[in-house]
Amino acid sequence: MAELCRDYGISRTTGYKWLVRYEEYGIDGLDELSRAPMAHPNRIGDAIESRVLAVRARHGSWGAPKIRAVLARELEPGCLPAESTIGEILRRHGLTVPVGKRRERRPGAGPLAGVVGANQVWCADYKGWFRTADGARMDPLTVSDAHTRYLIK
Repeated sequence: MAELCRDYGISRTTGYKWLVRYEEYGIDGLDELSRAPMAHPNRIGDAIESRVLAVRARHGSWGAPKIRAVLARELEPGCLPAESTIGEILRRHGLTVPVGKRRERRPGAGPLAGVVGANQVWCADYKGWFRTADGARMDPLTVSDAHTRYLIK
């Protein structure tokens, strides 16, 4: 075994591990195994998942917040799943409709359409208030001409 492991550039521990896998599972045991945990300590049990689905079956339009409120009256606080977990259970069972992504809207950078001369359209921009060094409140407002971009006030 030592010579074989040396030829393949692996440790004897790894060599014996592969040998045990081959003897136990055959040639399929030499495939790479999943590294995902076999059990998860925070996994919701089947009993709670079925209760979530039962509440949803009684009230077909309810979402995670209302279902959680009902479960809060029935379950003890340590067993109560989070809203996001309830939402994930509903999604996994196809009981919710996924919301599509909103299209990004970019503000226009050019002048307003139809402006062909000065003083036809003025643009106002409120900057938000702040306090000056002497404590007075300042509310800056910028007014400009849409055609020439001349700052009026």
